[in-house]
Amino acid sequence: MPLAADRLIARPAFAHGRTADSLFCAAMRETVARLCRACPAYAGICAAEGFRTASLRGMRDLSRVPFIFVSALMERD
Repeated sequence: MPLAADRLIARPAFAHGRTADSLFCAAMRETVARLCRACPAYAGICAAEGFRTASLRGMRDLSRVPFIFVSALMERD
């Protein structure tokens, strides 16, 4: 099965609604999970914030995704 981001991008532009919202949230779950696997520092931030990717179920949950500037991760390497 293709990634949620691929399915989201395959939709027509400006195709809004529940399906697009659901795909967007699924793509965010996949992306955050992948980042946590690849970057222990970000995984630690998520753990410290009490954030789990499974808790990202809808658009209202998006604000709970821990935010960090990309440059902060780059400077840790």
